[in-house]
Amino acid sequence: MKRHRILLTSILVAFFYFLSTSANSGEITKIYTSPTPPISMPAGTGGAGIAYKAVEEMMKRAHVDIPIIFGEWSNVYNKALTNRGAAIFPMVMTSDRRNDFIWVGPIAGLDYYIYKPQGSNITVNGMEDIRNAKSIATVKGYAVNQTLKDSGCTNLHYFDTPEAALNSLLNGATSIGIFPDASVNIFLKDMSVKGSKRLIPIHMFMKRNLYYGLNKQTSPEIAVLMQKALINMAQDGTLPALYKEYMPKSRQPKIPPMPVFPNTTVILEEIISSDPIITDGKGVKTIKSNVIKRDATSSVVMNKKGAVVSGSTQKQLTIYAEEFPPFTFSVNNSTYIQGAVAELVSAIQKELGQTPAPISLSEWNSIFYTAKTTPYSVICTLKRTPERENDFYWIGPYAADSAWLYARRDSPLQINSLSDAKQIPVIACVGGAYAGSILSNLGFSNLMPYSTPDEAVNDMMRDPSHASAFSNITEPYVLRNAGHSAINVKPLIQISEKTNYYIGISKLTPKEIAIEWQRAFESLKAKGTVKMLMQRWIK
Repeated sequence: MKRHRILLTSILVAFFYFLSTSANSGEITKIYTSPTPPISMPAGTGGAGIAYKAVEEMMKRAHVDIPIIFGEWSNVYNKALTNRGAAIFPMVMTSDRRNDFIWVGPIAGLDYYIYKPQGSNITVNGMEDIRNAKSIATVKGYAVNQTLKDSGCTNLHYFDTPEAALNSLLNGATSIGIFPDASVNIFLKDMSVKGSKRLIPIHMFMKRNLYYGLNKQTSPEIAVLMQKALINMAQDGTLPALYKEYMPKSRQPKIPPMPVFPNTTVILEEIISSDPIITDGKGVKTIKSNVIKRDATSSVVMNKKGAVVSGSTQKQLTIYAEEFPPFTFSVNNSTYIQGAVAELVSAIQKELGQTPAPISLSEWNSIFYTAKTTPYSVICTLKRTPERENDFYWIGPYAADSAWLYARRDSPLQINSLSDAKQIPVIACVGGAYAGSILSNLGFSNLMPYSTPDEAVNDMMRDPSHASAFSNITEPYVLRNAGHSAINVKPLIQISEKTNYYIGISKLTPKEIAIEWQRAFESLKAKGTVKMLMQRWIK
C-alpha cells in the first residue's frame, strides 16, 4: 500500500506543477489573521496563540520572513480570497470554501458549543431545539453559520465581533449563542465580565479543524513545503508544545501528508491489490485512480504527465458523500475517495456511457441540505424516511444495516434497555448522521456530536464510561481507520431495525436523469455487479 501512496503523491505533485506557471509567480506575500484567542491574538509588537505561533514557525522553517497582519475577519478573508500571494488563518474548511483556497493543516482543533445566559431555562438536545430557539447570536464569518443555515436555521443574528455577540447574549437580546469553547472565557475576561458562569455551555454543536488557507494561485510546491514543515513540527515536539502552552486540554487533529488543493479529486478507474482492510479474515482491495481537474461544466482526466486523456462537456451532476466507510471515505484528506458506493456511483455513470463525476466529501448536515435543495445534486448514502420521501428520487436499494451502541471491551457499562442507555455519561456520534439522529429523536440528552467518525471513536476509546453510536456495517472500518481493533470493542444494544440505503437525487433535477440512473442500477444488479461490490466491501 505504501508504494501506491507514494505513486499517488508523485502524480499529485506532477499534476500541480503542470497547473502552476512558475514557483515565483505563486509566492506568499501577505499573511492575514483575525483575533481568535487562544488560536490567534495580538501580543506586544506581534502575536500569540497556537495557530499564530505555528504559522510563524512554518514560515521560519521555509526561510520566509513575512509579517502577519491582524484585521476584522470578513475584511481579511476577502483579501486572502481575491489577492494573489495572500494567505489567511485560522480557517475552517467548509463545502462552499473548499475550492477557493489551498488548505495547509490542520493546525488546530476548535469545538463549538451552544451557550445560554445564567438563569435561562432553555434546553438544547439537538438540531430541532436549535432551529426552534427564538434567536441565535453568532459572529459573521464563523464557519458553523453555513451548517446552521444548511440545517434550516432562520433565527441567526449576526454580529461583527465575538464581543458584540457575547454582549447580546448576556443582555438577553438573543436567547442562545454559538462560540468556540476555547475562546469564550478569554473574551469574557477581556470584556471585564466577572464570573465565567454567566454563560453556560449547554450543547456540543460541532468539532471542526482549523487550517492555514493559501490563495489558490499560490504555487503548489510552496503549499507542499508548508505541509511538510507542519508535519515536522508535530514530529519534533514543536506543535505539541504549543498545544500545551495555549490549549492544553484540546484535541490535536491528525495531519495528512498532503495539503488539500482546490478543484482536485479522483475518478475511480480500476481495482488493484494492496494492503487489505481486514474485517473477518479476508482482505478488501482498494482502488487505483487518476487525478482529475474539474470546472463547473466538465471533468478532464489527466494522465501521470498532466496530459488530457478524456473529457466531457455535458451537464455534470454534483455528487456528495459523507465520511462513511465502507461506503464512501477518504484517503489523504479527501483527495482520494473509495468505498462500495463510490464504486457503485462510478459504475452507474459508466453504464450510461458517461465520464464519472468526482465525489465531494463534507460533513453530513451540509451535504444533506445542499443535495436536497440544489438541482443536479446526488447524495450517495441516504436512508429512506417518510420525512425525506418527497425530497429525492430514490436509486437502489443497494445495502441495509442497523444502528448499535458500542463501548470499549473493558467498559463497565451494562445496557439492557434504551432507558439504561440514557444514563450513559456520553454517547459519541457523528453530528447529523443516522445513528445519532435516532437517539436524538428518542430524547437522548447525552449525545456528543463530532465532525468525523475518527473523533467519535477516539472519544469512546479514551473513556470506558463512554459509548459510541454507529451502524454495524461501518463500525469495523471506523475503528480501523482510527487506529483501533474491533476485538477491543463490544456491542451494547441495537438501537434501530435494519433499514435500506439508497442513492438520492434531488427532486429539482430532471426526472429523466433519475430514471436513467435507476435503469442503470437495475442493469448492474442483474449482472451481479451491485452484489459483487457490496460483498467485497461489506463483511
